[in-house]
Amino acid sequence: MNIEIKNCKNIDAASISIAEGKLNIKFAPNGTGKSTIARAITLGISENSDLGELMPFKLRKDNPENKQPEVNGLNSIQQVMCFNEDYVSQFVFKPEELLSNSFEITDDKGDAYQVLSNLLHKGNDRIRGIDNREPKDVQGNYPEMDQTKFDGGCTEISSHLAGFSYGELLGRVCNVTEMRNVYAACTNGYDLGSGYSRKSDAR
Repeated sequence: MNIEIKNCKNIDAASISIAEGKLNIKFAPNGTGKSTIARAITLGISENSDLGELMPFKLRKDNPENKQPEVNGLNSIQQVMCFNEDYVSQFVFKPEELLSNSFEITDDKGDAYQVLSNLLHKGNDRIRGIDNREPKDVQGNYPEMDQTKFDGGCTEISSHLAGFSYGELLGRVCNVTEMRNVYAACTNGYDLGSGYSRKSDAR
């Protein structure tokens, strides 16, 4: 498939070949238009998209021929996933964050929520953590989370967070030094306990 791009940022006119249904990789020096090509294709297949943001600066004040950004040859493309910085920021694990986009994972009664609650409570001294949706035992303790529910919760979380590992994250939560590093890198200054009430206190 050949795609033609015209008047898009630093690209006056270009033709590129795309293999449908496959991973296409653009490899070139900085400033040659890789991001512009990706953005042009992404905008080009979107309904009611506006290519105006790709207008070259040289044409924004002086454009006697009224040239406009164009992307042609996208008729057979319905969906594009671009592995760029935005994708990495959204889906790939970040060292300075324990979980990314955790607010999108589940409701307050699901198995995934219970897994996350157990994770952030250091496993509650159980391998799979507790299940506080179940009745307490005679000693007043909640039972350990059922293996099937635990596995289902982890699967749901993994569908939202690439590379999710309960064991790995539990190790980080239980590691005081690791948590101090996460805390020091965060931007909202969450309280991690005595002596760490403000970001500036992290040490």
